[in-house]
Amino acid sequence: MTTLIILFMLTGVLVCYYTSQRAMIIQTNSLSYWISFNRKKARTIGGILILLSVVIAIINMGTGSGIFGALVILMSILSLVVLTAPLQFFKWPVLATLLLISFIVEFLIF
Repeated sequence: MTTLIILFMLTGVLVCYYTSQRAMIIQTNSLSYWISFNRKKARTIGGILILLSVVIAIINMGTGSGIFGALVILMSILSLVVLTAPLQFFKWPVLATLLLISFIVEFLIF
């Protein structure tokens, strides 16, 4: 469940980051191209993904702990995205690989 929380939160933050006009998007693919031309829809999708991850955290951890955990994860991911996005580290194949490794580690250890 923690992997899903982090995945939805990271995807939502990245979508919201790519809608910014100040974001330095060097490499454009079809997804970032769509995000840059449909800013309102992309911000809505990003917000829904962030809200979905908060709801999953509340269901998984309880009300108080879920909100607090989601806020901590959100702040961590926001700082991570702002620091690493100009380096173009978060490409969609990298995210898929990280998700797969994270699911394997989460289900094998826990």
